[in-house]
Amino acid sequence: MDTEAADVIAYAAGTTDFHVDQIIAHETGHMVLDHDAGTEGMPGLEQLLPDIDPATVRRVLRRSEFADHQEDEAELFADLLLSSTSRWRSSRPMRSFWGDR
Repeated sequence: MDTEAADVIAYAAGTTDFHVDQIIAHETGHMVLDHDAGTEGMPGLEQLLPDIDPATVRRVLRRSEFADHQEDEAELFADLLLSSTSRWRSSRPMRSFWGDR
């Protein structure tokens, strides 16, 4: 989720540490690679959510609709990042580095 104050990466409670690492690295890849999921396919936002600025809704919702090549790039970014750090990785997941909330 992209907000004005911070980017938020969410994952399900109970997710394994290694999967948390992959999720965080993958979503960070989207940010680092400046992927934009676009806003097409979202007609009627103003009618559905009239009290929320449409730009805010688009910014939050579009983060989950990336093109296939962008997903591939983010996954490769995550794989390369994690493979290059795995031998120094402590038992704690990346969430301890990024600030688990």
